Amino acid sequence: LIKSCKELVRYLRNRKKSALTQYNKLLQRMERAKQKRKGQSFSVKLVQASKEAARAEALYRHVSILSSWLQYDILQLPGHNPIDREMLFDFVLEELSTVADALPRITAFVASLKHQKENLLAASHVLNQKFQQIAARYRVTAQDVWDVCYVTRYDIQTPKYHNKADALTSQLGSRFEEIEEELLSAIAATPRCSSIVENFNSRLRPYLDPRKQITSRRLKLVRFYLNHQVFLRSEHSYMQGKTPAEVLTGTPHPNWLEMLGVKPFKQAA
Repeated sequence: LIKSCKELVRYLRNRKKSALTQYNKLLQRMERAKQKRKGQSFSVKLVQASKEAARAEALYRHVSILSSWLQYDILQLPGHNPIDREMLFDFVLEELSTVADALPRITAFVASLKHQKENLLAASHVLNQKFQQIAARYRVTAQDVWDVCYVTRYDIQTPKYHNKADALTSQLGSRFEEIEEELLSAIAATPRCSSIVENFNSRLRPYLDPRKQITSRRLKLVRFYLNHQVFLRSEHSYMQGKTPAEVLTGTPHPNWLEMLGVKPFKQAA
């Protein structure tokens, strides 16, 4: 959805530039016509182009600001608590609905927001459960943990981070750094999208025949293969050249074909 949001803003920006270009072209034509005392022939078109450019500019600014709030204040994990996110989400949805009639693309985007609201905000509710556990361990409120979470939005090198962090440190004391460390781990372990499922499906799809119903026996074989096939690449060095089973158990194992009882062919020297 964020991708769709960015594409919508880019479309409106290009539309605004096109309207401004059209206005400038008419203005140049009118200046040349004035030299021939025929400038009035472009006056009506120029007024219309000016209004169109102003409408395109206003629409772009309106949607751009709302999309920025959606990306960075609602859907980004470090941020507000779920209740505030829902209020912000409803506000953005209502504001976008006021201009939805201007373009079909905005109407389609608003419809997507309405249908996906629960799923889009689900990650914040999962995070809230983890934050409640952190709050219980340190004997603070869940909102205190969310306040610390909001501070992590800022770069640690910026004055804004330190100003907000100092205010919370005076309130929480040494617990601030401990809470911050735990919530950062919780955020890292909380996916915001369906990429994990999509990654699994992409690995599983080549082994499934869409024309046949997969059997339990075949599914077990596919699962066995995926668990014992060496990773071709990984961003984590400790996983490179190993299988998921080796990473999980910490012990090496033979080739997956040998584990199934198949003897590998060895060419005579």
